[in-house]
Amino acid sequence: EDNEGWRPYTFDAELAAFEAKYTIPDVENAAVIYNELLKDYDPNAMRPDFLDPQLEKQTRSESWATKDYPQVANWLQKHQYTIIRLAEVSRKNRCHFSISPLSFTDRTSRHAAVKQWAFLLVRAANNDLAENRIQPAIEKLVTLSKMAQHHYQQPTTLDKTLGIALEALALSNFKKFTLEGNGGEQDLRAIESAMSEIKHDWASDIREIVEDERIKTKNFLCGMIYQVNPRGKTRLSRGPTAVLADVFKGTEVPPKQSPTGWMKVHKVGIILGWFFLPATPQKAGGIIDNAFKKSRLMAESDFNWQRESKTISAIPIRLNC
Repeated sequence: EDNEGWRPYTFDAELAAFEAKYTIPDVENAAVIYNELLKDYDPNAMRPDFLDPQLEKQTRSESWATKDYPQVANWLQKHQYTIIRLAEVSRKNRCHFSISPLSFTDRTSRHAAVKQWAFLLVRAANNDLAENRIQPAIEKLVTLSKMAQHHYQQPTTLDKTLGIALEALALSNFKKFTLEGNGGEQDLRAIESAMSEIKHDWASDIREIVEDERIKTKNFLCGMIYQVNPRGKTRLSRGPTAVLADVFKGTEVPPKQSPTGWMKVHKVGIILGWFFLPATPQKAGGIIDNAFKKSRLMAESDFNWQRESKTISAIPIRLNC
């Protein structure tokens, strides 16, 4: 049997059309800077050994002076390049991260880094406030709110959830700054302007999320069931776990070669699949599309959340013929 060049089937043309809706020129795209920072990101450098839970919480929630915590201040100095690049991010109004057909770890790795960068900005702003550097502190908090805005612009549930968390962190620090009376009228206007820029419309958000989930579900399920070769020929997958290598890229996945007993069981599964699975990934994709039609109702203005949301929250996808 020819096993050369086969890969999990993905709906590439459909994903490309979805991606095209959000494409931004690199010169305008904040994601370019985020991605550059990610290339050199070291999670261990963001959580040094001396930064124990108590010290971490204290320097993130309260103003702190360099003379009281010189080790933390020295650590901040080592991350000045990151802080400067994030300030550049805040000057970009638009942001779009490319959408991978299968990879899940690309997104979660970025989210982990963004979370640490947000804490870095808050900690640096608290140091600025203690040293009476009001303007730099405001700029860092405004950067944080802009990061929230950037993630609201993404069409995925996880990105929008991260946007909510970043917005909450920015607002809590804006509130603390205002109540403590640290700034003047110009500073308060800067805060007001930053808060007014954080906008998202849940009606359009839901449409984006449903569309993203529909395409991801099609790629994942059909990638598990079908394979395609460079000539465009499709077949039932000879190795359904192969798709996991793409979904969880960079993490450990089941080995390509299973024990003999499991290989026999898998071959039996392929034969059974000939009888009850759709013959082509296009047919399977059509079944998934139909299942998501109900989810799209949530984006309609007359949708009754109290009456109908429970019936849509769990939609079965039956691929058997």
